[in-house]
Amino acid sequence: MADPDSAVDRSVVPLFASAYFPARLWAYTNFHCNLSCDYCAVNSSPRARRRTMSPERFTALVDEAVAEGFVELYVTGGEPFLHPDIVELLAYAAERLATVVLTNAMLLGARRSDSLRRLAGTGRLVVQTSLDGSQAAIHDAHRGRGSWERATAGIRQAGAAGLDVRVAMTETAANSGDIPALAELVRSLGVPDRRFAVRPMLRRGLSSEGVDIDGDSTVPEITVTTDGYHWHPAGADLEASPDMFVAPAERSLAEVKRLVTERFFAARLADGSLPQPYRCAI
Repeated sequence: MADPDSAVDRSVVPLFASAYFPARLWAYTNFHCNLSCDYCAVNSSPRARRRTMSPERFTALVDEAVAEGFVELYVTGGEPFLHPDIVELLAYAAERLATVVLTNAMLLGARRSDSLRRLAGTGRLVVQTSLDGSQAAIHDAHRGRGSWERATAGIRQAGAAGLDVRVAMTETAANSGDIPALAELVRSLGVPDRRFAVRPMLRRGLSSEGVDIDGDSTVPEITVTTDGYHWHPAGADLEASPDMFVAPAERSLAEVKRLVTERFFAARLADGSLPQPYRCAI
């Protein structure tokens, strides 16, 4: 990343930030997952170091985000629904700012979906999940046997509870030809076209193939884990992506927001480039 001590006119930093930065914050509630997807950018799996965020830290982070002008919170992992307090955390966040939870949907059974029903139709909570194929064999090849069946069941369950659902596909060489069929499946599950997206695979974490991103090639999206603050949600695993680590957890969100903005602004002044954002979520 660029040197944050480069000469930067701090008076223009807030204006620059509002023009280019997404006003959304990412929070990793945990890193362990019930799946071992072979292209996971942050090395999540049942064996991953858990790094579970406490409810106290999460609620304080939400309050900081509101004070700092963030308008969206993206809650991810690992699998967030493995966090023992996830329903309460989502409710707290959604009462204060628009909230999206990224999940593999396999744990969205009737009880869990019903517990979120009070947030249905409010426009404050969106459930985003992943489907990588219109058939089980395509999806399960990367995510594990039985995952497609349980994910599609979870999408149906969330829809039945009235929750807003989005679906994202990670495109690979093996499934790129399946996009039209998957789009049709997503429609049949009650998810409109505008809530279906295809994103490229990243070469980071467990994946040896895909798009390369780093702190100089993508627009930052501040991401918080128990380890601290990171440049982007795809680089939030400290072991896999030390190059995207920004600051330890002791720093305030206001400090980190300023630091990230100045680093990004200094790099743009240095080479005149403006990288494209890599969207982990719709």
